[in-house]
Amino acid sequence: MTNLDACGRLGITPCEGAYDGSARHRGLEASAQWSQGPWRLAGGVTLLNARREGSLLEPATNGQRPTNVPAQVVRAQAVWRVAAVPGLELQGQLSHEGRRSVLPDGSITLPAWTRFDAALRYETQFQGTRLNWTLGVENVFDKRYWKESPYQFGHVYLFPGTPRTLRLGLTAAL
Repeated sequence: MTNLDACGRLGITPCEGAYDGSARHRGLEASAQWSQGPWRLAGGVTLLNARREGSLLEPATNGQRPTNVPAQVVRAQAVWRVAAVPGLELQGQLSHEGRRSVLPDGSITLPAWTRFDAALRYETQFQGTRLNWTLGVENVFDKRYWKESPYQFGHVYLFPGTPRTLRLGLTAAL
């Protein structure tokens, strides 16, 4: 972590750029897959204990979670192959991210969010070329949320999550 943001917040002039403390990330990450007949299930979880340490300019930030780092991330996916239509799959994905700090002192946080996406995917051949068609809906329930909150150069950048979005895609393997 650098002192550039601290210089601005604390009014230190002149500000000579230097490292001031660090962010230590410790955690656990696990994923698994299972496939049986027409079903394929997959999922993963990340549990992260991230903390600021060693800041001399802003000791109040020591022990705080670094900005824009959630404590947990969970992803799950289910896919069902439709036996009556070879090449057709129904897909669903669940994404969850825990709350995250917006400011270095942890005084403002973004809440956790959960989103569900769904898609139909059809794989076929046309004149020797493998084609994958996908019709998907991101954010099926049109959940409003802040996806990210990077903090740089004394500024907070808030990125909203994608509203419900319909996507049509075609991939050709030549």
